[in-house]
Amino acid sequence: MRDIAGATRLYGATRYETNKAVRDALDFDYTNIYTADGGTLVDALTGSALAAQTRAAIVLTPGNDPTGVDFGNITQETTVYAFGGSK
Repeated sequence: MRDIAGATRLYGATRYETNKAVRDALDFDYTNIYTADGGTLVDALTGSALAAQTRAAIVLTPGNDPTGVDFGNITQETTVYAFGGSK
């Protein structure tokens, strides 16, 4: 991989840690946030187009259990949307 002048690599030991590193480094609007299952990433990939329209973050969760997940700068006014789900 070539280095790109001025670029900062954002990464973590897991996809969840990488997701947090991206959310911490970029300027998201936390009026709305979206969650998606980090196990498959399909919902996060397709949902990213919607999230980008409002500068909203996507938070990856392990399956349907958000216990212990750091959602970032949310407030009482933040609306949380979930992409995906079971049949």
